[in-house]
Amino acid sequence: MLAISRARLEELYQRLPYLQGLLMQLIQQCLLDKIAMRRAYLGQDSAMRYQQFLLRQPEVARRVSLTDVASYLGITLQSLSRLRKNLR
Repeated sequence: MLAISRARLEELYQRLPYLQGLLMQLIQQCLLDKIAMRRAYLGQDSAMRYQQFLLRQPEVARRVSLTDVASYLGITLQSLSRLRKNLR
């Protein structure tokens, strides 16, 4: 992750006029990707959502807590634990 002050960002926009448009396109694409990923889970049972999550975001699955994963998938922590046990 990078951090930049608002003043420095405005300075970069002045020096590189194309940068603001480029950053906006990147942000929009990231948001569209996130929406598409969330929609992919709709209409699936919890086991399929978890399997899709592991396939699409394995690095996230390794780094975040199980509580957060369960919340993201819209299932209880107990259900997630049971799914993980059944997949082993």
